[in-house]
Amino acid sequence: APFAWYRMLRLQAPLAYSPEFGGYLVTRYDTVAQVLADDGRRFSSAAFASPVPNIFMTDDPDHARYRTETVRHLTSRFVRSLEPYVVAQAATFVDAFAGEPEVDLLEALAYPLPIRVVCHVLGIPEADSGAFHAWSAAVFSALTASFSSDSESHRVSFPDLAEMGLYFSALMDFRRRTPGPDIISSLVNDPDIQLDDAEILMLAITLTLAGHVTTATTLGTGMRVGLERPDIWDSAARGGRWDRFTDEVLRFESAAPTVLRRVVTPVTLEGVGIDAGSFLFCHLESANHDADLFPDPDTFRLDRDGPAHLTFGAGPHFCIGSVLARMESRVSFAALGPVL
Repeated sequence: APFAWYRMLRLQAPLAYSPEFGGYLVTRYDTVAQVLADDGRRFSSAAFASPVPNIFMTDDPDHARYRTETVRHLTSRFVRSLEPYVVAQAATFVDAFAGEPEVDLLEALAYPLPIRVVCHVLGIPEADSGAFHAWSAAVFSALTASFSSDSESHRVSFPDLAEMGLYFSALMDFRRRTPGPDIISSLVNDPDIQLDDAEILMLAITLTLAGHVTTATTLGTGMRVGLERPDIWDSAARGGRWDRFTDEVLRFESAAPTVLRRVVTPVTLEGVGIDAGSFLFCHLESANHDADLFPDPDTFRLDRDGPAHLTFGAGPHFCIGSVLARMESRVSFAALGPVL
């Protein structure tokens, strides 16, 4: 991670215009938190025309409607009920390679476990989980392609998105007839739902992306820390401090390091006047390494106290899957603990 570059920007240009990105880079914790806490009246999440309308890129009232329905169905109680399933799945994946002299931990655990869990959450049959690894990568490509005019990215992504959409449409019809204890069944059979079928479908795609790519990245970071710093890994294992370890992994390298906002009305940030329509690239990873909030920020520490990191965002768009992501990561690291 470019920690030295972040540090230079925070000290010398905490709000720096980047011609390459076509917007301002926001790097200090307090300023990033201020922008993220806004309700959309000054800094809009609908920053650009996304090929996939979703909960990430809308403002109120649409965002509140999306969020309210999702939170109502993806409850903390539901996540707690998932933990035995995640524990069993993590043990199965780890047992499959335990004792092997060499293993690709990303392919053996970091990638397959989160997609297995998100498929379980959404009511997707386990036999179909393999296809969703490629599809979620295509969704990620489609969501990020609009940062550039790369038509090839769009061309590659849209067929996969269409296939994924057709799958979810058929699954929604099936779950209406044969409901199960999953989120899609809950959504499509709720008589008071405030989302139409197209919005439920887009929400399912979004949850697939958020539940797979970001958690897989977090697991990969934690595994790398364990291999590079066996002293920290052993300390977490001996003390059962996987909660602490997970939180520091999340702070140390953000799975989604940047969040985009569009300025709605002229504002001043860091003493710089910014015109309406300008883009703000809020660097969560830089904010999480702000020495004013996190002493010795570029060192991985299990004993770190202080403010909450911004990896899951802040304000109205705070990550609705944060409890699930933390639980998956903690369980995975604990399962891997004895064999890494």
